[in-house]
Amino acid sequence: MKKIIDRLIILIISIALFSFFTGLKLQASSEGIIVNADTVNIRKETSTNSKIVLQVAINDKVEVIEKSGEWYKVKKDNKEGYISSKYIKVSEEPVATEQEEEEETEEDETNNQEEKNEEITETVQTQSVLSAGIKVKLTPNIVSNNIYTTTQETKISILDELNNWNYILTEDGLKGWVRNDNIKKEIVEEENQEEKEEEKEEETKQEDNSQEEEKESKNEKAYIKYNNVNLRKEPSTSATVIERLSLNTEVTIIEDVSTVWCKVKVGNNVGYISKELISSEKQKEENKNTEKTTSRDGEDTSREEEESKSESSKSSGSSNAKGEEIVAYAKSFLGKPYVYGGSSPSGFDCSGFTSYVYKHFGYNLARSAAGQASNGVKVEKSDLQPGDLVLFKNHALTKIGHVGIYIGDNKMIHASEPKTGVIITDIDSKSYKYPQRYATSRRIIN
Repeated sequence: MKKIIDRLIILIISIALFSFFTGLKLQASSEGIIVNADTVNIRKETSTNSKIVLQVAINDKVEVIEKSGEWYKVKKDNKEGYISSKYIKVSEEPVATEQEEEEETEEDETNNQEEKNEEITETVQTQSVLSAGIKVKLTPNIVSNNIYTTTQETKISILDELNNWNYILTEDGLKGWVRNDNIKKEIVEEENQEEKEEEKEEETKQEDNSQEEEKESKNEKAYIKYNNVNLRKEPSTSATVIERLSLNTEVTIIEDVSTVWCKVKVGNNVGYISKELISSEKQKEENKNTEKTTSRDGEDTSREEEESKSESSKSSGSSNAKGEEIVAYAKSFLGKPYVYGGSSPSGFDCSGFTSYVYKHFGYNLARSAAGQASNGVKVEKSDLQPGDLVLFKNHALTKIGHVGIYIGDNKMIHASEPKTGVIITDIDSKSYKYPQRYATSRRIIN
């Protein structure tokens, strides 16, 4: 009986000691907050070459277990690993073990280089993204009402976290709750890819303009064929008129800018004239009689009307043919994958696809959909021709968010979303018509 009592006493003491030391272990841990980088790697060992166990974002909270030299052992989502002390703010410094203190001196020399490597690795930014078809909830609950469902890959910012839910803000300005496992992170460059492309495009445009100014002029002499011919600021009948030129005015042709227009110099003015309205030889004086016609009400009709008709007729025929070529080329990429920021056959986003297709024909478009809304000239939806750009607002209807190429029969070809890639869609389909997403159309070809 005494032996049994002794064994019970020993068992009770053992349990008490175990509970005591376990309590010490729990009390030794503290909370840490991720700082100084958008995304930080939790590694398996105290080395930047070690395997990545988990990635955490700035302001994420982790449980700090202990300190090991310039690293902290942490726990997050039931996974343990190590974070460099540069990227974590600890509420209460855990005590380093005796073994760690001995190892700290030996690691000092290697840590400097590792910290440099870690700084490069840890400051890689990531973009949080929702795939198409994700339901955004009103509250963090699976049975909560849906605010909306994403129709394409959508960039988001994470505002708050609760259990396994994140409160997010989309690039369109919409807020709501989604589950953590519906969010994916893509590594991106320090600047937005489309912004970089636009800057690059602007630099290229400036270089092209400089080269254009440096080109040797054709310096061919020509003469105006009619009275009241418009010298325009741009190669378009809707462009500003710089001055009106009379019959046989001598001009210097600088260059041909299209099959319809040429750039000329008259005195100190440089502008554009339809090729139909100039000749290599002077005209006979009787042409003066054709400089005007008289309308029924007695008012004079200027040569501008004939100029417009001539330019419009020739330009329209040329545009239709070129537009069909552009559509045929665009269709050769049907089925190519959708890749955000992509502008090559290995993967396109919407504006990357349109800019790539037009560049093949010598037209440099802006890299973003919003930028392309300013390219070319506006056309009404009822006047669309194959090859025109069709642009749509984002789902929040706050700005231009999508672009495609009109192919005729009320359809467009476009890089739609990751699930479909490059496809053909009716521009009045539910996804693009409701609620009034259609924004504008632009004609790029002359």
